[in-house]
Amino acid sequence: MRFENTALTEEEMLNDTLASCKSLMSLLNIYATEASNEEIEDVIDDIYLQMKDNQRNLYKVMYKKGWYKLEKEDTKRINSAITKFSGYRNELR
Repeated sequence: MRFENTALTEEEMLNDTLASCKSLMSLLNIYATEASNEEIEDVIDDIYLQMKDNQRNLYKVMYKKGWYKLEKEDTKRINSAITKFSGYRNELR
């Protein structure tokens, strides 16, 4: 079977890479939490921090190219969320 025009665009590749980074970060967090000894935990923590930096840099590139857009949120909704989560935090204390 032959595929034509199946090449991914740069935007598609970066979106896929960012999604992969997010998944790996989640897994690394679990691995670090459940590490069987401190040496393994330290290695995983180092990898996690490297991945975090890579993910952030990838996000910055995508944002500059206009591929990762942020929308301005309504001030009332922001204040409502702050109040809601402040209440949760106070309940946990």
